[in-house]
Amino acid sequence: MSRRTPEKVHHEADLAERQCWLENMINQIPDYIYAKDLEGRFLFANQAVVANNGLSHLKDLVGRTDFEFLSRHVAQIATDVERRVAETGQPHFGGEELAFRGDGERWLMITRVPLRDASGTIIGIVGVSRDITAQKSAERRMRAQSGLLEMIARGMPLADFLEELARMIAGFAEGVHAAFLTVAPDPGELRLAAAPTLNEKYRKRANAAFIRTVPTDLGAAATALKLAFDQASVSELDHQCRCLAISGVDGQIEGVLALYSSEGARYQSDFSEFVSLAVHMAGIAISRHRAEARIGFLADHDPLTGMANRALLD
Repeated sequence: MSRRTPEKVHHEADLAERQCWLENMINQIPDYIYAKDLEGRFLFANQAVVANNGLSHLKDLVGRTDFEFLSRHVAQIATDVERRVAETGQPHFGGEELAFRGDGERWLMITRVPLRDASGTIIGIVGVSRDITAQKSAERRMRAQSGLLEMIARGMPLADFLEELARMIAGFAEGVHAAFLTVAPDPGELRLAAAPTLNEKYRKRANAAFIRTVPTDLGAAATALKLAFDQASVSELDHQCRCLAISGVDGQIEGVLALYSSEGARYQSDFSEFVSLAVHMAGIAISRHRAEARIGFLADHDPLTGMANRALLD
C-alpha cells in the first residue's frame, strides 16, 4: 500500500482547486460548452447547457444523449455532424443552426472539434454554441429595409406597398394583424389603405368608408377602426388594437398603423424593432406618393388658383 506523502497530498489538493476554478470559470460563460464521447453521450457541460436541457445539475446530464431531449430527426442531424468530426478529425466551424429548445425563434452558431486523450487518440468531440439571435434579427431587418426602399424607388403603387408591408409585419408574429390608414384629402379623416387579413368582401366595404376622427388622436382612431371592423363582421380579428402614428418626411401625420393582437399571440424577438422600421418606411412611401401626386397636379394646373393651365387645355 503506497504511502501518501505530504508532497502528494499537496499536489492533489492543488489539482482539485484548479479543477474547481476551471469549472467555476466555464459555468460563468453564457455560451454552451460541452463534451461528448464517441457514442454521443455527454461527458461534461457547463451550467448553460444543463439549464437549456431543463435540468438542475450536471450529474443529471452526464451519460445521456440528445435523443433524450430533442425529436429524433433534430437529434440525428447533430449526431451526424459530430460523427463526421470524430471520424475525420476535422473541426466543424461556425455552423448556424436553429435552436429547437426554448420559447421563440433562436439561432445558434456552433463549433465542434475533436476531443483527444493524452496520446492524441480521438475519444469524442467538444462543442461550443453561441446565441446569435440578435445578429440574425438585425440582418433580417436590414434585408427588409433594403427591400422596402427598393420597392419605393421602383415606384410601387402605395396601396400595394402598404399591403406588402402589413403582410411583413404579420410575418414577425403569430396572431397579429396589421392595417394601415392614411389621411384623406378632407381634414380630420382617415381612410383604410391596407388590411391584408380582411377577405375581399369586407375589404371593399371598409375601403369604401371613411373613418371620421382626428389623425393625431390615436385613441379615437383605434376606436373608430374597431367600429369599422365590427360593422364588417370580421370574426377572425379580436379587437385589442394599438395604433401608431405615421409621420411624413416633413413631420406631419400622414396616417396610422393599427395592430390587432389575438389572444395568445406570439411575437418574434425583433417584432417591436421591425414595427418601428415599418412605420418609418410607410412615412417615406406616403410622402413620396403625395409629392408625386402634387407634381402631377402642378404640371396641368396653376399653382395659385388651382385652375387648369395651358398644358391641360392643349
